[in-house]
Amino acid sequence: SNTLAATRSIDPLQADTAANARTGGDAALPEQLGEFRILGLLGRGGMGAVYLAEQQQPHREVALKVLRGAHDDPDALRRFQLEGEALAMLDHPNIAHVFATGVDTRFGSAIPFLAMELVRGRNLLADAEARALDANARVRQMLAVCHGVQHAHQRGVIHRDLKPDNIMIDATGTVKII
Repeated sequence: SNTLAATRSIDPLQADTAANARTGGDAALPEQLGEFRILGLLGRGGMGAVYLAEQQQPHREVALKVLRGAHDDPDALRRFQLEGEALAMLDHPNIAHVFATGVDTRFGSAIPFLAMELVRGRNLLADAEARALDANARVRQMLAVCHGVQHAHQRGVIHRDLKPDNIMIDATGTVKII
């Protein structure tokens, strides 16, 4: 399948992200939103789901965050749009980049989405455990988290769900807040 082909060359450090993408999709979700082709599910949260997707121009894989039920709640849709606009203004090596935001209305209801940098790796705790990091290395990771959070705060953005599952460590060891 395309999902397997897209993830076949991933090294073991990146396997957690790849395995999640292969667990299946969402039957109610279209195969494409805007210019993004849905490849698989990465995870679900309180506001919606995050999918592995392929952007057509430029061609790249992204994490596509999709807000569910927004067509029923105009306030939720507006908050999501504001979140996307604010996040797109952040430019820091420890924050996953937002590439695009949009609302797809081709399927009879508004489906808002946010396309962001796909961070292949493990969450903060899983990475520290897998690499048996000592206290000094863990503190260095947390300093990187603090630098990213400070950058966001200085621009008026507050991460309201900062937890180890929303902090990824990529294949190079770089901390990325998602």
